[in-house]
Amino acid sequence: MVQPVPKRLDTKEDLLKMDSRTLNQNERQDAIARNIYFLELALVMPFDHPIKALVRVTNEQQYQKYQYAVNAHLNQRLADEYVQYGRLYYKENVYFYNDDFHKEYLDGYDVAEFYFNSALIYRRKAAEEAQKARDIRGELNSNRDQTLIDFDQKIYTLTNDPYDFEEIYGKMLDELQKNREKVLDLQTALTDSTY
Repeated sequence: MVQPVPKRLDTKEDLLKMDSRTLNQNERQDAIARNIYFLELALVMPFDHPIKALVRVTNEQQYQKYQYAVNAHLNQRLADEYVQYGRLYYKENVYFYNDDFHKEYLDGYDVAEFYFNSALIYRRKAAEEAQKARDIRGELNSNRDQTLIDFDQKIYTLTNDPYDFEEIYGKMLDELQKNREKVLDLQTALTDSTY
C-alpha cells in the first residue's frame, strides 16, 4: 500500500527519513516510479543544517563526508530502483515467437535498455561519491544503534564491492541485446518461411 507523504519536504534529510518509512520495496510499476521520483528529488534538494544531520557531525570535514555518503546512498538506491524498473520490461527468455507481439518485445527491450543504462550511470555516481567520502578520514556512525543508515558500511560496500558492477550491468545489457537479436532472427525466419 502506498502511504502518503508525511509532511512538507525541504531537505535531503526529510526525504531520507521518509525513505526508511514510506518508500515501497515491492515491484509494482507505480511504486517503483514513486520511489524514483522521490529519490531524484532528494538528489537536487539542499542539505539541512549540520545540527539536524542524520548522524552526529562535529566538524566541517565530517559534514563533507556525510554529504558525500548521503549522495552515494541516494545514487545507489536510484540504481537499484532503475534495475527493478528495467526488469518489468525485460523478457529474459524467448521460448517461442508470436508475430502479434513482435513490436511489444522490441519496445520492451528498448525501455529496459534505457533503464539499465540509467542504473549504470547512477551506480557509477554512487561509487564516485563513496570514494570521495572514503578519502576523508574519520567515522560517521560512532553510535550505530541510533542512526537511520549505516553510512560507514555503505561507503565501505560501495568502494570495496567484491562484484564488478560494470561487469554485472554489462552482462544484463549483453543478454538484453542477445534476446533482441533472437526476436529479430525469429521474425526474419518466420517472414522467410511464409514467402
